[in-house]
Amino acid sequence: MKRTLITVAIALLAIPATASATTITVGPGQSIGAAVNGANDDDTVHVLPGVYVEQPITVSKKIHITGEPGTIVTNASTDASKPLFTFTSDGGSLATLTAASTAGTVVAGQAAIAISDALVVQVAGAVPAVQLSGVGTTTLIRSSVAAVDPHADAVDIASSTSGDKALSLDSSILSGGASASSLSATATGSLTPLPPQNGNITVQAVHATIAGAASAIATATSKPALGTPGTITITADRSILRGTIADGVTVTKSDTSTANVFVNPAAKNFHLRADATSVIDQAGPAVDGESATDVDGQPRVVGPASDLGADEFLNQAPVSRLAAPATTRTPGATTFDASASSDPEAAYGGGIAGYHFDFGDGTSADSPTPTVTHTYAKPGTYAATVTVTDAQGLAGAASGAVQAQVTDGIAPTVRIISPRNNKKLKRRGSVRITGSATDDTAVAGVGLTLQRPGSKRLTKITAKLQQGIWSYKLPSKLKRKRGRYTLTAYAVDAAGNLSKAARIRFTLK
Repeated sequence: MKRTLITVAIALLAIPATASATTITVGPGQSIGAAVNGANDDDTVHVLPGVYVEQPITVSKKIHITGEPGTIVTNASTDASKPLFTFTSDGGSLATLTAASTAGTVVAGQAAIAISDALVVQVAGAVPAVQLSGVGTTTLIRSSVAAVDPHADAVDIASSTSGDKALSLDSSILSGGASASSLSATATGSLTPLPPQNGNITVQAVHATIAGAASAIATATSKPALGTPGTITITADRSILRGTIADGVTVTKSDTSTANVFVNPAAKNFHLRADATSVIDQAGPAVDGESATDVDGQPRVVGPASDLGADEFLNQAPVSRLAAPATTRTPGATTFDASASSDPEAAYGGGIAGYHFDFGDGTSADSPTPTVTHTYAKPGTYAATVTVTDAQGLAGAASGAVQAQVTDGIAPTVRIISPRNNKKLKRRGSVRITGSATDDTAVAGVGLTLQRPGSKRLTKITAKLQQGIWSYKLPSKLKRKRGRYTLTAYAVDAAGNLSKAARIRFTLK
């Protein structure tokens, strides 16, 4: 028994230990290709943000290349036969980075890989941005693939060897060149007696946006003298397709119209317009097993249902701004201007639909235009705000408060009570002049002028004011001539507003 245990222990020691997966971090100034060459199966090459100009990279092991937001990888070669990334081993992946090339960008030859949260761009040249020919299922999730050259396809999947090939698209955007295809599938027959039939091609697209090229989905089969081409099966569900669609493609619950539902398709911006009601909330609830987020990583369902295509429209709130008004005097109107308010979707189906002004005095007003006027009942300093609402009914936060300065602009009133107009008074008796002065704030003073008979000179007098009643007694030492006198009274308030004059005439006899 002991001998048996010893034998087993020796045998176990002779088995090589399985190497554990490791993460190799690459930073700016370092080589992604060198890290890939030094990696083993299941290792991760983690790329820090930065721009990397790389010689063509061949990934011959099951290696996972992941970046961070801001990671951009470009191809140092312009040779169309030397794509930026070539995967020759199953199970590899490319995630969370931007890959751009003037030659081919990503090629999975004889390999099935996973691409997620990536942007793959074919900058120039007529070769596809992504070329697939490996047996198995390649997945493309929450990614955008674009070909800029007019004659370049975005994604090309081909079968010229035995073994089935498949592509699974979920929440991704494919955009080919203007004269090319966004998705192309080609199956050919064999040129040798064996195998008698090449592999089939299956493409399943859910929440895909396939647009930007003359052809949305193109298929082709070729049968040489020997062999039979594989079959091509393509389905598109809850997607947006623009361009021609090959016969035999099954399209369900998708938009294949020519409606303008994108922000800027000419610039390959295939995010949804704010007014794209034909595709927003038209795809039903989220489905288990599919991506819970859209191409931008936002929740798949925003609103009552999910949207068709890769992008889930998320309405951004408008921004409310109010300019400080000029100082006004009562009873004049104060003008408020909210024209600096803005809506992020204004250029593509959004825009501001209404303005709600709060004037700070307990009153408010709604307006379809950004400027309104308001009359304050009393002087003071008022904190006014505006809240704007966009065309989709979403209100932004209230603007910062601006101070409306309102000063007193209403003149006081003054009247002469005694003596009455045209009154005859004794020249030698006591003569007292009285009146009243009122104001909505406070009367600062009352002034009088007295013009004697036969004189152009005015005697200026300051009346005594107390609780709205003013008075003045002609001094006895004043030489009182007989004749007709003109008395004028005026009041001034604390803001400097001058009343209209009150005037009487009386006669000293």
